[in-house]
Amino acid sequence: MSTKGVRSHAGDYSNKQLAAANDCIQLAGSLVGSYLDQAMGKRAIVFAINVEHSKAIAAAYNAAGIPAAHLDGDSTSDERQAALSAFAAGDYKVLSNVALFTEGFDLPAIEVVQIARPTKSLSLWLQMLGRGLRTAPGKREALFIDHTSNWARLGLPTRPRVWTLDGVVVENMVATRSPSGEVVESEPIAIEETPAELQEVVIDPLEVWRKLWAELVLTQQAFGYKPGWFQYQLKDLNAPYEIWQLAGEHLGYKRGWAWYQWKSLQDSKAA
Repeated sequence: MSTKGVRSHAGDYSNKQLAAANDCIQLAGSLVGSYLDQAMGKRAIVFAINVEHSKAIAAAYNAAGIPAAHLDGDSTSDERQAALSAFAAGDYKVLSNVALFTEGFDLPAIEVVQIARPTKSLSLWLQMLGRGLRTAPGKREALFIDHTSNWARLGLPTRPRVWTLDGVVVENMVATRSPSGEVVESEPIAIEETPAELQEVVIDPLEVWRKLWAELVLTQQAFGYKPGWFQYQLKDLNAPYEIWQLAGEHLGYKRGWAWYQWKSLQDSKAA
């Protein structure tokens, strides 16, 4: 899912521009494919960009033989209740929604949360993931399938965070994808204590980026993604120039390619 050129509104991505930057039908097909690969038969809730996107997702699931429904803020109380009852009973396997189930909604039967809505908001990200963290008899785990880069920007729900009136302080961790597609986070950097003083380990940001680049290479090789996949990932992650250089060398491009890609990204952000 692309956020290239998408401007912010009220501190988060503009839904209108997100929808314009992405093909709803193509995105819906991607979600169904991931569900078939990783969550077949489980009850999933999907967070979509807008109504058109959510309806396309539900239609794609139904076309694939997976019972699904769409709900949004304009759905009547009877429509919501009927869909939720059918979902709880297992008659619907997928519920796609728009800004409806981020808070004040508790259905422990949810086994899978599928994210198809990029966000810059940590609170919204945690609210969406929280729909799958409710405990229930026989429920041992929840599966999160993120089709955005929220995981890289905002981290896993288990990441240590200290909430204060001044904002949120997080441990210095980095989220990466394993070759299987699973998102993992490195352990917090330890602080070595000596009798004389505390010596904090200095973290090299570029080294963190190099590790992330290595994970991207493994992921690309594991899934056979085309070279353009790297360009999309690095733009979405706002990678530094040094990582673009690594990408250019890896792909066998001329040296000027990395500079052009990085400079174009900086210019688009400044516009």
